[in-house]
Amino acid sequence: IYDRRIDFKVEETLKRYDNLTEKYQRPDAHYDRLYRSDYIHPEPDLQCEECCGNDEEHLLERKERSARFKVKVHHGLIASSNMLLKNAGVRDKWAAKAGVLCFEMEAAGLMNDFPCVVVRGICDYADSHKNDKWQGYAAMTAAAYAKELLEEIPITTVKEQARIVDIENKGQLSFYDH
Repeated sequence: IYDRRIDFKVEETLKRYDNLTEKYQRPDAHYDRLYRSDYIHPEPDLQCEECCGNDEEHLLERKERSARFKVKVHHGLIASSNMLLKNAGVRDKWAAKAGVLCFEMEAAGLMNDFPCVVVRGICDYADSHKNDKWQGYAAMTAAAYAKELLEEIPITTVKEQARIVDIENKGQLSFYDH
């Protein structure tokens, strides 16, 4: 699945449903700030724009991203947690140790009971500079990717899979054990 196909799906969806634009369009690039791991957000009650700014001393220098394609698809490990991660040191440790791309909470524990593929839109840097501005866009791109992924799976493959209710009835899985 190519990044440009996801870009196209997102753009087409926002054109078709213009009432979604405000929440799900791509935020301006100035909201995409990656701070050094050792720079902790100084004021919990203030946004980064108000107290962290664009001080080059605290920001990591990154190569400029292509304006041609807005979406970047990553494939790899997603770590699950039962609480929000806002610690760049822990993030960096897991990225280096296991190649973890991001952390999520919603599917935590799901794969223990239910074989599945998790598709996530990465919307922040899992650090103390938590920024909600990218959540809508990340959700939109993840949904577009999931749709593309489902369109790639041959229908015969889907028909051959056991239904969850059949697996549960055979005693292979129970949702009531917890």
